[in-house]
Amino acid sequence: MLGISLSLLSDIENNRRKPFDADKIEKFAQELNLSGEDKAKMYDLAARERKEIPSDIEEIMMYDEIGDMARFALRQSNAGVVTEEDWKKFIREIEKKRRNKMIEFG
Repeated sequence: MLGISLSLLSDIENNRRKPFDADKIEKFAQELNLSGEDKAKMYDLAARERKEIPSDIEEIMMYDEIGDMARFALRQSNAGVVTEEDWKKFIREIEKKRRNKMIEFG
């Protein structure tokens, strides 16, 4: 279904080879019927292994004004200006906004 051999899949699972590229991740996520959250986790894990920005957010992270703000915030966190508690509050606000949007479009 993915167009790869079982030995390649085994090598990836056992950290003998690098994870899939974005096209394979999309196909894999589709075949497994992954939730958006699980698919994002797979992108993150693949990027971590490759020491890259996750390919599903690379465009916005590197080439968009929102990415400029995100990189600034991450650097402030790295410098100790933004705390873990600040990030938790921010994430809770985003989750609340997402829930409200889901209710609105029900």
